[in-house]
Amino acid sequence: MSNSMSVSTFDAHELSPGDSFLIKSPSKDDENIVKSVVYAGENLILYDKFYEKIRFDLVNDDSIITLLELAFNYSYLSSKQLEFPNIEPEITQKDYETRIHAWKSRIETLIKNILLPRKIVSKVFIPLRPSLIEVNTPIYRKFDPAKNPLQPKNFLRMISKFFSDQRVDISEVLPVQIPKRDTVMLLHHMTVDRQWQSQSIPPEPNYLLYENFEDYEHAYLNWYEITHGSVSIQDARNFKNNIKVEFANHQTIGKIEKETQEKSQPDLIYSYDWVKGLKKPNDSINLDLFYEPTNPPEKENILAENMVFGVDKDEFLNQMIYFGEYQPKIKSNGPQHAFKVLHYPIKSYVQEELQNVINTNPFKIFNYCIDEKQLSSLLEATTNNTSPIVKLINSFNHIELNQYLDIADNSSCHAYRISYFFKLMMKYPKIRLFMLNIFKNPDNIDFLYRFVRIFLVLCHENIRLHKRPENCSHFSISVEQVHLLSILINLQLSPPFTEFDCELHRLCRVELANIASFLQNPIICVGLMKSLKNDVYSPTSFDICTLSSIPSDQILNLLLKDQILETVIEASEYKIGRYFLNSIMCMHSGWFAHNFILQSRNFKQNVIFKISATASQFISIILNQYGRYVCQGNCPPQLDHINDILQVILHGYSKRFLPIINSIIRLMNQIKLTDSDSYYEGLAGSFLGQICVQALCGSNINVEECFEILMQCTNFPNFSSQILFNGEFVHLLLDNLITGTRKSMDAAWKIFNAAEKNKNAVISTFSLPDCQIKFQKMAETQNPFVFRKFCKFIMTLTRIGGFGLLDNFLPLIAPKMGSFACTIKNSYLIFGNSKAVRVMQQMLTKLFSSEIKSDFRSNLKHHLESLKFEMNKYKKL
Repeated sequence: MSNSMSVSTFDAHELSPGDSFLIKSPSKDDENIVKSVVYAGENLILYDKFYEKIRFDLVNDDSIITLLELAFNYSYLSSKQLEFPNIEPEITQKDYETRIHAWKSRIETLIKNILLPRKIVSKVFIPLRPSLIEVNTPIYRKFDPAKNPLQPKNFLRMISKFFSDQRVDISEVLPVQIPKRDTVMLLHHMTVDRQWQSQSIPPEPNYLLYENFEDYEHAYLNWYEITHGSVSIQDARNFKNNIKVEFANHQTIGKIEKETQEKSQPDLIYSYDWVKGLKKPNDSINLDLFYEPTNPPEKENILAENMVFGVDKDEFLNQMIYFGEYQPKIKSNGPQHAFKVLHYPIKSYVQEELQNVINTNPFKIFNYCIDEKQLSSLLEATTNNTSPIVKLINSFNHIELNQYLDIADNSSCHAYRISYFFKLMMKYPKIRLFMLNIFKNPDNIDFLYRFVRIFLVLCHENIRLHKRPENCSHFSISVEQVHLLSILINLQLSPPFTEFDCELHRLCRVELANIASFLQNPIICVGLMKSLKNDVYSPTSFDICTLSSIPSDQILNLLLKDQILETVIEASEYKIGRYFLNSIMCMHSGWFAHNFILQSRNFKQNVIFKISATASQFISIILNQYGRYVCQGNCPPQLDHINDILQVILHGYSKRFLPIINSIIRLMNQIKLTDSDSYYEGLAGSFLGQICVQALCGSNINVEECFEILMQCTNFPNFSSQILFNGEFVHLLLDNLITGTRKSMDAAWKIFNAAEKNKNAVISTFSLPDCQIKFQKMAETQNPFVFRKFCKFIMTLTRIGGFGLLDNFLPLIAPKMGSFACTIKNSYLIFGNSKAVRVMQQMLTKLFSSEIKSDFRSNLKHHLESLKFEMNKYKKL
């Protein structure tokens, strides 16, 4: 009678499903607080998904809610219901197991949607097993209460303290003591101080919980502040005694010297000491030279007394006899996990068990660590002419669908497995038809969002998912529905031209037509475009950002009309606007770039001055996209429109326009036509001419910027004639070949080397007044960079015009030919073994290995011979 009374009164709370074990039903406010809990931190303090503390009073900072308060005050559980059931002698094993399962169910319900903190070390340290100590043994004589294991009674006393609710007095003396030895107390094996390894770290924010990167970043920063402030880092010096290693103080490490140790020689070797006693010292010296320590021959079977070096035999035997095998005092078990993130490895011997789980409760199969292939084999395994997946398809309904989606929210691993499951289910026409009926209803937009979000887990493409705000308009719902349906079409959940695929396309077209009718109203369009000039998201900005990700050029044409440039200039200054532009360039790059070029008439002087550095970067990206669009054969290049943009930019040049100019140059290199295209040649020539004029004026563009631009134009047609036939610019270029910064000198030489490929242009350069002064400075230079480039220039003249062009160059540098020869003679002293010397050797080999007569070579040879320079190795063999 007593047994039945005890079990029945207790099981009224233990076994009843749902919320029958609650003390009272929670209110609406309590339910909202419970739903807002996502994370649990140190001391089980609760946080929402943005890692902000849950409070029942927003004004009072002390109103923080912990997990226990959540259980008692908001989930209305009693303390008895949270305690693990005790073993009572009057209950049977079956009743006790029932209580345990009921307790587990309550705990799982309490922490179902809460991510619990994790220990900083996934180990639980436990004491060594107890041991008896006998009198007059070595361990008795060397007894240390802090190092030796506890005796059994003392061990049980310590364990009882672990389960006690009272404060532990670590100075308590344990009941069993060793006579005539130090007193054994609790403090030798326990501590009440906070241990470093017992700290808990709140879990990192789960990216699946957030709709955009900004929310995820906000939560992550809050998590960092909480973790950084609460977790103490163990000093490295504290590990010295724990892991038996020396601590290296890097500040006191001196000079590292090589340590040499002579190996100890074996005892049994042949000795030649008797040689020293010989009367003939020469023989003694000679025999010492042949002295080598050797081991005795194996056939003698002489065994060494000590088989182990470095260990005392007697001490080793004594320790093994009296102390036994060494065991560490601290042991540890494996890592502990919460219920919802427990992973089970799937192996062959558990295949049958998993099959039973699927047949009885298919929802639990997602708690096992299985991949797509294993899940498919389990669901499609046929037994008794049927399979689990057939049963699931026949019983599939809206409630089960939401249960699967709820499971996916438990962890990222669950999300992957649910995604595998849905991918498998969508192969069956009955499921696709069921889903299609759900997608048609706008009231199911939240479910459609969760469904698409699960499928994106397995998607390898970078698809941004937008979630509409609450209490939005019908227009926002239509925008969201088209956005989600277009993603489903892109994911190709079914083969093309099936009923499911065609119906998705039809739904998209219908909703796009509704959106287009909305956008016919200019007030709506103006409101949408104004929302871009903001750094904070609003329902209107959500609509236009979502529209930018929908693959429909018609919608964007209604929004932007002929104001693309103005939109780029204004929207690029705001966070929402930049997101909108990036989304368009990602989804509609070709259309957007082509229409931007066609609207080049909008490039006017009063407009380009509004272009900021950020807007310039966006325009540069658009021009790069246009180059790819043209090269793919989508449209012919609009050179006249490009020229309009170029002329306006160059006329009002500013340094912030440099990315635009670089993109135009890259574009012209991409769409370069044949040399017979006069319009292209005129465009390139006009561009080069204006750049040179800008460099000479020095008002808007400096020399380094000019050279940086011209270096990218070396493939333009008639580049040499445009550069070297401009006398003033040639003088500027020659000056920078000799003097200036290393950056400007390097750029000037690259431009000069590209321009000197035209023989006529080089000859015209030689005829310029005062140019011989520049070349003579090159000939007498001792700058290794200039000397190397000058030697390469001489070889280039030989290549493009032969020794005849080189002889035309001789009068320009003849007065300094002697200095040039002296530099060659002393090149190793001046430049060392550098690249300049190797290039000089290549030049001499090219000059003196030829049999063609040359005044330049004869003049240089005369000066080198007067300096007694060895030239035979450079002559042709």
